[in-house]
Amino acid sequence: MSISSAVRMEPMWYAVYTRSRAEKKLSILLKEKEVECFLPLTKKLQQRSDRKKWVEFPLIPSYVFVRITEKERFVVLNTPGAVCYVCFDGQPVAIPDEQIIHLNNFIANKSQSIEVHYGDFAKGDWVEVVEGPLTGVKGEVVELRGKQRLLLRFKSLGFCIHAETSLGELKASPSLGRVLNKKKYFA
Repeated sequence: MSISSAVRMEPMWYAVYTRSRAEKKLSILLKEKEVECFLPLTKKLQQRSDRKKWVEFPLIPSYVFVRITEKERFVVLNTPGAVCYVCFDGQPVAIPDEQIIHLNNFIANKSQSIEVHYGDFAKGDWVEVVEGPLTGVKGEVVELRGKQRLLLRFKSLGFCIHAETSLGELKASPSLGRVLNKKKYFA
């Protein structure tokens, strides 16, 4: 047996794309088949008609992580709810063990109100701050300095602010930019 085939026989983590809202069911079915899987969940407080209730949601919608050997690939895909593996050049992409461990530790330490943001803001985007001390302030992204540091131009205040913030504290506000530009609010 060559080294390359021995390495391929070791179980690796892979991301499986699921049908919409099938993550929990797929996770249960995979565990029944004795496939090691990981479904990161977060808790959100939801308002019901008569009360507030903490509800668990998948942290990354439509994905379940599985730790399998190459021989077990089709066992996962033949499970109801599984659609396909996340692939690159037609091959499932292996995820390093450390990344899954870090994700698991992060969730274990902070299981409530975790949000994943897929969209990035770009220079020129109009945003509104929805959390933190600048809540309600609207501005334009002038410069991005890394993933968490933004330079925002708040024209209504007449100056720029260097804001170190998470993407969760901002929301896109493209209509604001159109309104301000039409009114020639600022010279």
